[in-house]
Amino acid sequence: MNAGRLTLSADRDSIVLAHKLAKSEGTSISAMFVSYIKSRSQGKSVGRHLSPMAKEASGMLASLPDGFDYKTVMSDIIANKYGVGK
Repeated sequence: MNAGRLTLSADRDSIVLAHKLAKSEGTSISAMFVSYIKSRSQGKSVGRHLSPMAKEASGMLASLPDGFDYKTVMSDIIANKYGVGK
């Protein structure tokens, strides 16, 4: 591979986050950037490999009304399932 240089600018918090993320993944920021660019050019979402069922379910979220509070709904479902009062 014939490597070149690229200079990027970012706010300090993003730079610190990039360093932490690279370290936690055992890679470099350069390698993360290359991976990101390659995956974007292939039409893939980075870091998200969803199953067909998950993709279908995520599409349903767009049809929910504004202000829908899924946490309250899930809390109610769990409370009913286990007979726990609120």
